[in-house]
Amino acid sequence: MGELSLKYNKEIVPHHGGGDIGVVAHMHLLSSWENAPFCEMLNDPPLSSYKNKFYIFNETLDVIDGKIKVPNTPGLGVTIKEDLIIRE
Repeated sequence: MGELSLKYNKEIVPHHGGGDIGVVAHMHLLSSWENAPFCEMLNDPPLSSYKNKFYIFNETLDVIDGKIKVPNTPGLGVTIKEDLIIRE
């Protein structure tokens, strides 16, 4: 979709309604499309603050002035808190 919208000189603004690691993966995808100016992110405080989506990560991901920095460390740039991982 990103390439198709670029071919026709259109902006693309995808939506990701999930949370957690999917949001971070989505941020990385969008940062690779030059014609994706922003991403819609659900934020309905106090019941569903965007921060609730990131509670599983050791890293803090904050929206500042309407922007969120895409993590740039290896992989997706986030690590899951050890105490939330179920081991069998």
